[in-house]
Amino acid sequence: GFSEPLIIDAPVKAKWPFKPPDAPGTPECIGHTSDSITLQWTRPQNDGGNPVKGFIVEKKEKGTDRWIP
Repeated sequence: GFSEPLIIDAPVKAKWPFKPPDAPGTPECIGHTSDSITLQWTRPQNDGGNPVKGFIVEKKEKGTDRWIP
């Protein structure tokens, strides 16, 4: 550009405009069948400045140490 350079007294730290969100509330089973489950939990108290759009829920296969998203 053609403007004069900006002169500042203190350094500027570039950072994301939000922080990591808090954890959601404890999951609660509100329904189940022989092959599915419906979970519900409360939203995090602090979304970190960026609305929470979803959660990743994993399951563990019975009798193994394998977790599946």
